[in-house]
Amino acid sequence: MRNDYQVTRKNIEALILSCFLNQNRTLPLDEIEFKDYKLPYEIFKGNKTNKIIAKAIHNLQEKKQPINDEIILDYIQERMTINPNDYFEVSNYTWCTFDTAVDYIERLKVIDADEIKLSLLRGL
Repeated sequence: MRNDYQVTRKNIEALILSCFLNQNRTLPLDEIEFKDYKLPYEIFKGNKTNKIIAKAIHNLQEKKQPINDEIILDYIQERMTINPNDYFEVSNYTWCTFDTAVDYIERLKVIDADEIKLSLLRGL
């Protein structure tokens, strides 16, 4: 049996975002580290929902407000309409430790840099 799984940018982003959305359900030390880490929202480009969630997390971090899946959804819905199925999918992704989330953020930064280089090459 052959499995053709391809991990996409959207999958990596969803895992990272789920970790931040569910930080109140993780280990106490991880919860502290999630609160201290500023999410680089600019690299989230997988789809509109991921961009919106990342920006909402960033905005609440800037205001030093608590973050969880319900707070973020309320924050977003006060400002705009979001696809509830996409949000539900992201918020229910499996979540991971802080260190794993940061590793995935670093991978996402590499993917982002590669995509920028590729688009520049296409423009030549």
